[in-house]
Amino acid sequence: MSSKRDFKGTRTKSRGLTRRTALQSAAVGGVALSTALPIFNIARAQDNKLAYAMFGEPTGLNEFMYTEIHGSVVTTNIYDKMARINYDTHQSEPEIVEFKNEDPLTWVLKVREGVKFHKGYGELTDEDILYCFNHVQEAGTFQKGITHFPVVGATRRSKNVVEVKLNTPFSAFPMVTMGYGGSVMCKAAHQEMGDQEYARNPIGTGPFEFDSWVSGSHVILKKNQNYWRENQPYVDEVIYRTIVDPSVRLSSLLTGEIDIMPRPDPKDIARFRDGSEPGISYQSVPGWNWDYMDFTLAPHSPADFPTNNVDVRRAISYAIDRQTIVDEIYAGEALVTDNPVPPGYLGHRPSPIVYPARGDVSKAKELMAKAGVSGFDLEVITSDKEWLRRECELVSAMLSEIGINVKIKGMDAGTYGSAWFTKQFQADLEDITIVSPDVDSALWWFHHKDGMVEHGWQNTQVSEWLDEGRRELDPAKRTNLYHNVVDAVLDDCPYIYFNHVNQVYLLKDNLDGFKAGPQEHIVPLGAVRWT
Repeated sequence: MSSKRDFKGTRTKSRGLTRRTALQSAAVGGVALSTALPIFNIARAQDNKLAYAMFGEPTGLNEFMYTEIHGSVVTTNIYDKMARINYDTHQSEPEIVEFKNEDPLTWVLKVREGVKFHKGYGELTDEDILYCFNHVQEAGTFQKGITHFPVVGATRRSKNVVEVKLNTPFSAFPMVTMGYGGSVMCKAAHQEMGDQEYARNPIGTGPFEFDSWVSGSHVILKKNQNYWRENQPYVDEVIYRTIVDPSVRLSSLLTGEIDIMPRPDPKDIARFRDGSEPGISYQSVPGWNWDYMDFTLAPHSPADFPTNNVDVRRAISYAIDRQTIVDEIYAGEALVTDNPVPPGYLGHRPSPIVYPARGDVSKAKELMAKAGVSGFDLEVITSDKEWLRRECELVSAMLSEIGINVKIKGMDAGTYGSAWFTKQFQADLEDITIVSPDVDSALWWFHHKDGMVEHGWQNTQVSEWLDEGRRELDPAKRTNLYHNVVDAVLDDCPYIYFNHVNQVYLLKDNLDGFKAGPQEHIVPLGAVRWT
């Protein structure tokens, strides 16, 4: 068995299987799944194709619209970004544009030359970059509030040079606006097709171009023969198969139907983590994320509903046994937390800060009594992620100890997203992948009074601290501001945090170049190849 680190913070383990041992195994015990793996790998390598298992289907592939996790996993390989985060340094690096901050309110972007759009749509120019900024503002797409909020507009300074004006200084502009919100879209194609058709026939400049989509089954991408990165991509085709059940994903990996799978079932993790499965590599990296529970507060819910009482929310947080969630739902592949700032982020503090890892049911009951609430029904929505539905069941059992009867309402990804954004729920249990390594991304949108996904919590002082944190450049001063924000959140519990979850992948061990990253929605495959 070999064990190595080939990516910062990533564990990889595998055990090689030679042709000789495979033949010996077959001769002794017939055909086992593990002994068949090298044969499937060789066949896949000869075809130079790659199969990736998604645990849900994309809602669309138009980055002007909200694509959800599965859509982003695919579009990562269709669209280049203006800037891309380097996971080793936590810094943004130029991808499709060079950039500089000319003054606090002015960013200058120079378009990379010689980059071509897919399917004959011509060369990337400043017109496309201008369109990516100005369409968001004019159409009011979801990025306007999430990533392009400081943008006033963009203008052409000279050939292939764009000037972007901001309404306020924003130090995380390269990470948030040009990174998460910076997918480069084709102006001509989008204007020709419109949003809905573009969502099913995307045109980008990335390593793979869209080929076909069979709803409920798979999406196929083909190699971009004109990709600007020399020699990339290495494989000729990527097929994204929708496989919701983790046991079916694993079976598909073992039988050679897929080559990379995320999110193995926790019950299967131990057998792969220790490297005892021939032909399979295991990768795990700490995630930029959190599992959480939150509530709609007045005016989005009746003022007399129990969760509008801060002591009820505190009681819920005390009742949660976070360590049991880490052990039972994630097989230890997560870190207990009671706050949203992961390790490595500015302002991180060892967690839990207030609420014990094992919970405190006695304290929770005291708070329920103080609130004058003996028990109530609480509908909790969650998406189609099967591990979160199991987590809901576990949390339901925990909250039953303090008289709260949880009614779980599972939704498909699209319905869930709509309910979440429009605040149509009592409580919500879900996970979030943070879109940048800047602490602002972990806090502002969720706790600022004008945040896109705040759900009724209005704390003027917190909003002022968050605004100041965006403008402040001194790390020590920013740290103090964000500590104040987190302390206020822990006190009022508009969101209740459980853990930071590792990103775990299983893949064929003769694949080279795949590196698990901390963001679930970003899975680049341009550098992946068969060895």
